[in-house]
Amino acid sequence: MVEAYSDLLKRRYRTGACSAAYFFSIGCTFFVIVVPYFLAYSSHDFWRRENTYFEQPHVQFTYKVVLQLSGTQITDPARPYEGLPLQLYFSSMPAVNAFHEDSLRASVLKSEEIDSDNDGLNDMLTVEATMPLLGTESIYACTMLVFVQYRLNDRVKMEMESLAAFEYSSSVPGKGLSTFAEIALHQVEPLSVRGGYKQPYTDFPLLEPQTVNSAEETFVSTIVEKYFDRNETTVLSQPYYVWDQDAPLSDDRAHKKKFVAKLKLKIPRNEVIYIPEISEMLKFAWIQYFGVFVVIYYLVDAVQAFVFSAQVFETSVSSDLTVGSKPHRF
Repeated sequence: MVEAYSDLLKRRYRTGACSAAYFFSIGCTFFVIVVPYFLAYSSHDFWRRENTYFEQPHVQFTYKVVLQLSGTQITDPARPYEGLPLQLYFSSMPAVNAFHEDSLRASVLKSEEIDSDNDGLNDMLTVEATMPLLGTESIYACTMLVFVQYRLNDRVKMEMESLAAFEYSSSVPGKGLSTFAEIALHQVEPLSVRGGYKQPYTDFPLLEPQTVNSAEETFVSTIVEKYFDRNETTVLSQPYYVWDQDAPLSDDRAHKKKFVAKLKLKIPRNEVIYIPEISEMLKFAWIQYFGVFVVIYYLVDAVQAFVFSAQVFETSVSSDLTVGSKPHRF
């Protein structure tokens, strides 16, 4: 003979609706349902109001660059480290350059976008600006703003014009600055996952050549200040700066003097903070509640078994066990 099916036999404890045993049973049921909620809630992060995920953004160069060099104009060759203050400006936007005719210096701009794994997302972006210098000009500081289009496509759908900005200064004159960094998303508040693509700053561009009305709007400080006020920005993570020191040039090479500002930007997966939907909040809350509920349920069930089996409260006992057996056929 083999066992085809098994069933549990119960011992039943019955009592009146207004008895102490009945109220004890109701109290245990209430305890099992309510206490796990408070225990799970008090452990924090029960209702998950924000969550994170990682996504590689789609980053494209918009061919907008602002380059500003600061240094000195040497007036006395016998004192090469003394001279008049010098500031040179260049942007890839002719309308912006019109406001900086006194300090404008035409430069050569090169860029390269690399998709190493052919997934449609750029993995590396390189931007290089070369500004010619006079033999009497020495550069001690460099500021460069590279405008990029930044787009998220996964949980959060957002597109914005962003910056890859860097600044470096040295006590010795230089002929070039190379910056190597990763682009990372920085948020003040989490992003919403509801709705379609969001373009939060379309009406508030950082620098739009067609709408520039004054030179102040083209200043690096003005652009950075507007960028700082945003909720979502991109920053350079773990930057490495290489300052190429300028050596004294002979007279026959003075006309070939130049400064090269280069940015090599790696585009890894970025951490995105978002506001989860109700269904996701309930899923995480239920898992925490159920984990505590199972423990409380078995503890309370053990207490109830002892109380009723020891007849702490008077009840009448009946059993499902019957003598003999009767075959059932269908």
